[in-house]
Amino acid sequence: MAGASNFESYANKYENIELKRNDGVLEIYFGSNTVFIWDEHSNSTLIELFSNVRDDPLNVIVILKGREEFWLAKEESLIKVREISSTTPLEIFLEIKVPVISVILG
Repeated sequence: MAGASNFESYANKYENIELKRNDGVLEIYFGSNTVFIWDEHSNSTLIELFSNVRDDPLNVIVILKGREEFWLAKEESLIKVREISSTTPLEIFLEIKVPVISVILG
């Protein structure tokens, strides 16, 4: 744990990602405004988001969701990451020490 995060400091920080927490259950909604597209910006955003989630001691369960109408991008709109930092979102995600549930729509 790098340093404790406070939910209020990151809850409204991310564009196109909505976070809600109730009694320690953190819900993360991807694609809250438009289709969530994986690119260099979203790569660094997810690293920061997962770091905050990992470092917040008040998160006891994490639920990952996508908004039904925005969850999946069409193939032609996907942007490939050209250069990924040495740390990946998956590496940080795997450091989350509470149960994580992923809800895949469709």
